Amino acid sequence: MSILAVYRQDQLQEPMRVLTHAEDIARDLARVGVLWWQFPLSQPLADDEALRRQFAPQVEQLMLEQGYRHAEIVNKPPLPAYLEAEEVVAESWHSHPQEGLRLFLRGGGVLSLLVGDEVLSIGCQPGDALKVPADIVHSFRGRPGEDCMLVCLMPGMDGVQRQDYTGLKGFRPLDI
Repeated sequence: MSILAVYRQDQLQEPMRVLTHAEDIARDLARVGVLWWQFPLSQPLADDEALRRQFAPQVEQLMLEQGYRHAEIVNKPPLPAYLEAEEVVAESWHSHPQEGLRLFLRGGGVLSLLVGDEVLSIGCQPGDALKVPADIVHSFRGRPGEDCMLVCLMPGMDGVQRQDYTGLKGFRPLDI
């Protein structure tokens, strides 16, 4: 089940609202310029090459439709399963100079976005797709014991560059 928790930046201890219905999640994210949808997964595939083959037509179609010229398959190794959720460290907060589309193929985690005075934390799972505008500060935290494979699409190689952000140190989204 997908979930979205929305926090005020000055009150990060607990979310203002938590959404669990796909239509509500999509509407709330669209309000800040982020597109979210779910694409069908036939069955979970453990083999990386099988996943690549299965989704190659969708990736090619999205690249043509959206004008993306760069695709990158990202494998995030599993965090040790013995870690408690509060011990899991997220990647550093950063942004990219170009929009990006993320397609979650296996595993998942929490993608947190800093937009204005809000932090939006999306519990991502296989079949989730997110189109994040350029310059939105974000961070991803995987789940303990679970690797994550996703495809990242960008207009060009410039989108791969990271711009680090040092605010929000110590923010911990709900374990979603």
